[in-house]
Amino acid sequence: MADPVPLIDTYGRVADDLRISVTDRCNFRCIYCMPAQGLEWLSRDQVLSFDEIQLLATIFVRRYGVRTIRLTGGEPLVRSKIEDLVAMIDEIDHGLAETPLRDLLRGGATGDEVCRVIEAAVWGKEEGHLINQAGFVKPAKSMSQIGG
Repeated sequence: MADPVPLIDTYGRVADDLRISVTDRCNFRCIYCMPAQGLEWLSRDQVLSFDEIQLLATIFVRRYGVRTIRLTGGEPLVRSKIEDLVAMIDEIDHGLAETPLRDLLRGGATGDEVCRVIEAAVWGKEEGHLINQAGFVKPAKSMSQIGG
């Protein structure tokens, strides 16, 4: 196999971090991205299957030298059997950057251990958001309202 050809942006930076949205659904109702009237969710046939996600990830790792894959969403943990997808991505290249959750899943952690890591990530994220600051100014429109 040929050496990967790195993806380089217009500023000359190598892009070796891939974000893959595994769902549009989310069980949080953050004011900065979830409009009060809710959202119209994609139908299941419009969401990439795990096999399709693994194929895309494989292409980006092998052809373009991606070293880190982040599963995003919505909220990726609402996707059924997300741990199976993590295992499928792990099959691509064991040298991909590790995450604490991935280590736990591969190490056979208990549900309680996984929950503790997830809760720490969620609550830590909330504490770091500016929406909890007195000077936070709510965006006039959410990304979904402006086509993002």
